[in-house]
Amino acid sequence: MKIKIKARLINKKNPLLIIKKSDKISLRKEYIISFLDIKQDIEVSRILKNFNKENFKFEIGTKVKGYLKLDYQKDYMLELNEKEEKNE
Repeated sequence: MKIKIKARLINKKNPLLIIKKSDKISLRKEYIISFLDIKQDIEVSRILKNFNKENFKFEIGTKVKGYLKLDYQKDYMLELNEKEEKNE
């Protein structure tokens, strides 16, 4: 299921995408993240973690932040797609 959601990029040393908590997304699940307002066609796979009482976070790393030319303290529209678990 694809979900469109707004996120804010914070923290210069360890870039984080902060997302308001929602019943549509689940903690500790792996999501494929697409940046809808970035022209480059790239997807990143990250695990959703707890940030505080009101927000979740994705840790995206400085290389991804630099490659996509993301700005701190800016909001981005994301499309989240829960990654399928592989049965081995």
